[in-house]
Parts: sequence; structure tokens; C-alpha cells
Amino acid sequence: MRLVVQRLYEGELLKERIEQIVHEHRLTAATVISAVGSLNTARIRMAGAQPNNEDIRSYEGPFEIVSLIGNLGQGRTHLHLAFSDSDGQVIGGHLKEGCIVHTTVELVLAVEDGLHFSESTDPKTGFGELHITGGDLP
Repeated sequence: MRLVVQRLYEGELLKERIEQIVHEHRLTAATVISAVGSLNTARIRMAGAQPNNEDIRSYEGPFEIVSLIGNLGQGRTHLHLAFSDSDGQVIGGHLKEGCIVHTTVELVLAVEDGLHFSESTDPKTGFGELHITGGDLP
């Protein structure tokens, strides 16, 4: 396992920049292990979403990132974000496009080059769900 460490800058789009990093480094299986920073704008999908009924909300900050977790691969981005406002109130959900970095995000990814994370539509959920290949998997 190895680490990929990047700093994201003010004005960059969080999800889109993470996907660019995955592409640039040709990462096939990565997990966010740390993301410290802030956002001006946050866009998340709320819990309970269905493929044809997604509750996507936008919030205007500034916000502190409390947690960013998830799995990444070529064509696979599944991230959950929690962020707090100036009163310490925390909101969280599934990260969507359009989150804008406020001052910085210090991103650390753990990478396992022997694995491949991809997704295929699960008939039960209707969403693209994790499919893992490679390594010593049975």
C-alpha cells in the first residue's frame, strides 16, 4: 500500500479535482484516509435517495470539513462528506459535484495497486455499487 498526498486550493471543485487526481495517478483502488480543509459551497445527496428521486441540496458556507470518506477507482467515485458551519452544526451526505474549496483541502489517499475498484448497477438498489477485482480476493 502507498499514499498519494495532494493539496487542493481555493476555488477548486472538490469532487472533480479528486477524480482528476485519480486519473492523473492512474489509481485503480484508493481510499480517502484524511481530508482536512474548508468549503465555500457544499453539495450533497441526502440519505434515503432512490435512483429516480435524489434529494440533492446545496449549502453556502464557509464550512469546515469534518469528515470525507470513500472509495475511488477509474470511473468509480463514492464519497461521503460531513461539514460544520460557524455554529458547529454538522450536515452530511453523499458528495456531489459543485463543492468549492474555501482555503485549502489537504487530501491523503491510501492506494492499493493490486486491486481494481469499479461499479456495476445493483438490481436491488438501482445504484452503481462497488465491484472489487485483483489481489488475493476469493
